[in-house]
Amino acid sequence: MEKNIINKGYLLAAGVAFTAAVPALAQSDEQTNIDALFDMPLEQLTQIVVTTPSKTPIKIERSPGVVRVYTRRDIEAANFKTLQELLQQAPGIQIAYSKRGHQQIWMRGIQGSENSKLLLMVDGIPRRSFDDGNFLIDESFSLRNVERIEILNGPGSVLYGAGSFAGIINVTTRDQGNEATISYQTQRSYQDGKVGDYREGYGSSVTLSNDQWHLYAEGFNNEGFEPELNFDGEVSTHNQKRELNKLSLKYRKGNFEWVSDISEYRFPYSYHTQNTQFIQMEKSTHVGAKYTYLGIKISANYSNVKTPSERTVRNTTTGALTRLVKRSKTSEAYNIDAQYPFTYGEDHDLMIGLQFHTDSANNATLTKLFVSAPNEDGAKYRDEPLRRDVGIFLQDIYQINDEVSLTSGIRFSDIKDFDSQTSFRMGLNWVKEEYFTKLLYGTAYRIPDYEDYLDIKTDKSSPAIPLIDDAYPDVEPEQLSTTELQLGKFLSDQSQIDLTLYHNEYTDYLSSAELNSVNGIDTFGRPFGINFDERTITGMELHYRTELFSNLKLDLNYSHIFSATEDLGEAGSNLVLKEPLQEGKHDLLMLSKHIFNSSIIYRANNKLSYALHIAFNSERKVNNLYQTDSDYIDNDNKDSFYKIDVSGQYKITPTSDIKVTISNLTDEKIYNPILGDITEYDAQWPRRALGIEYGWQW
Repeated sequence: MEKNIINKGYLLAAGVAFTAAVPALAQSDEQTNIDALFDMPLEQLTQIVVTTPSKTPIKIERSPGVVRVYTRRDIEAANFKTLQELLQQAPGIQIAYSKRGHQQIWMRGIQGSENSKLLLMVDGIPRRSFDDGNFLIDESFSLRNVERIEILNGPGSVLYGAGSFAGIINVTTRDQGNEATISYQTQRSYQDGKVGDYREGYGSSVTLSNDQWHLYAEGFNNEGFEPELNFDGEVSTHNQKRELNKLSLKYRKGNFEWVSDISEYRFPYSYHTQNTQFIQMEKSTHVGAKYTYLGIKISANYSNVKTPSERTVRNTTTGALTRLVKRSKTSEAYNIDAQYPFTYGEDHDLMIGLQFHTDSANNATLTKLFVSAPNEDGAKYRDEPLRRDVGIFLQDIYQINDEVSLTSGIRFSDIKDFDSQTSFRMGLNWVKEEYFTKLLYGTAYRIPDYEDYLDIKTDKSSPAIPLIDDAYPDVEPEQLSTTELQLGKFLSDQSQIDLTLYHNEYTDYLSSAELNSVNGIDTFGRPFGINFDERTITGMELHYRTELFSNLKLDLNYSHIFSATEDLGEAGSNLVLKEPLQEGKHDLLMLSKHIFNSSIIYRANNKLSYALHIAFNSERKVNNLYQTDSDYIDNDNKDSFYKIDVSGQYKITPTSDIKVTISNLTDEKIYNPILGDITEYDAQWPRRALGIEYGWQW
């Protein structure tokens, strides 16, 4: 029997409300937490202090680079549940779905099938799988335990090294609070290619704190969204189940802080052939410590990420197992960071820093079972997968006068297996009364991921044989230079408007190409990562934020890409491509030239508030190969789309509340072309979903 999304939601909401109704009757009509979300006017916009752009506390209008700040109060008022929901509303960011089942973040038009061109830090610890550079932003990254997020649009290699190529997402978790939540979700989905099936999910979390310790635990289990069609255009009928278990612990005393977390996330490879089932897992452990001694700030952290997967292939007629492929990768990383800030004279704030980073993927194994052929077992990376990046940097913030400051920085990095890299930036800030201006030029580099140059490639025999070392093309680090200009004005303590213009020149960029041979050795048309010449992207970001009538908050953003082109250049003389390269400059594909998003938060009274989020993306550009490998073609999928999310939260008592969220309110069919696989059918975004969360604090 078909489930009803609205009726089930009402029943659960009524049940939760009833459990809290009796204590609610005994409460006075005193001020509640809803008021707290509006009491401070947007953290007094003129007083916001950030640390990401300079690694030292500095007022946001005087910081080098363009940075956006989301505090705990912003997150709660907007009712953002996941990092994806928040990033969808940030200027300069485009979200796309991949066929692997994760979301891609394209900042200022810099694309990647993985999120390896951005640095995500949580409490100072880089978060990614180090073999392919990817990190997740879906429901596995809940914002319940987040205190603050700073987003830096633009390069950050001078202070943070190779990972901070296109931008930085810097997350600080909470260290206070005692609360528990339970949640329920029902998701409109497909079954046998027909919409109408509903998938359910359940979750819970608990937060416990005292003066020194903070513990957070979370778990959920949901059936996931089933898209209408596979990437081959056939009806999709796969297991889309997702499960998460996570535990975080933080300790702070004096100048010492220690953080750790472990998590296990199971999620599907969303798009594959009809007779194939592909399940992925990410098991991660992160530990970090920070200490300040005699003014020297020292931090050290360790990460271990395991990514096992299992793919089964069955006979389309009999359902019998014909192939089983298991792959397991373990990547780990160590980071040590020491920085010493000091002053020189009255006008110079300097910082010298030393960073040591090493990562490895030392246990990549591949096992294949063929029903009618010998097994393969024990395949590994073709070379020792070990990287090392040792960097030293110097930064100077020179206060020329009361209105003008100049920030300069330079970094030298010694990198294993690649040439040494030098990055620099120069930023000029002018602040006069309510006006501020920023002009910045900076460079960044990105080291190729292991999958770009060390991944296993095999011939077409059965069982397949790994290629010899000389059959791999040489790759180099990617390079980025950015020029940006920001003009802004504080209209009041509650209102701000700013316009940012940027120009990216992106050289030696890595992309996949199918090669017939390398150095005269047959590579059987396998895809390899190789360096291409240049991509050039020019655009703007317009941001307006205000509070009206003390109970209405607006956050409006418009991002526009004026031009986005690439010139592939010529392949090396030792490479024979399966298909010839497109000559000359041409437009980048799959980017929306116009992106508009808005957040509107309204407080009806001291117990009830609402949030409305609107996102609009213009048509994505494609070429004549679009969907040519799909049995079903729909050229409208690339057209513009909009997505509306609404939510409401009601304070039942001073210590309990209920939140209701409807995602994709109008139940739009939203698609995006698949980066790197434009010939396949598009990735589909989830249809309408209803979520209900009940929380209580003590």
